[in-house]
Amino acid sequence: MKDMAIIGKVVWAGRRFKYMKKRIAYFIFLIIFAGCSNSPSIGEEAILHCEGGADKLIMVTIDKDTYDEAWKAQRINDTHGLLELNFKLFLVNNNTKVKVLDMDFGKRRVRILEGDKEGLAGWVPEEWVIKQQGVKKY
Repeated sequence: MKDMAIIGKVVWAGRRFKYMKKRIAYFIFLIIFAGCSNSPSIGEEAILHCEGGADKLIMVTIDKDTYDEAWKAQRINDTHGLLELNFKLFLVNNNTKVKVLDMDFGKRRVRILEGDKEGLAGWVPEEWVIKQQGVKKY
């Protein structure tokens, strides 16, 4: 009988541990995504903003494959690789108004809402797409 009580306590402790693991995982999920409150949702208007001043140009790629190729070329300082992608990317001014169209891990698809590239859509790093009230004016 004593053995059954010990087994019962172990089973109960195991269930409790499993329940606690789920709660901890949920808590971590909330912490991670609560920190993304400055990241706009699909359909929201936002600003493309990159630190470095108002005169900085921001690279926008027309598709996900080009995004990956362009950032790889930029990371390894491959100027010729970027030139090969010339017709698959475009530049917009810092602090350009956009609308978020799609989301993927680490990147956002946006539609340009102002300037000479108005109406074009492309992919940019998610940290460059911020809610309008979060922009520092230079």
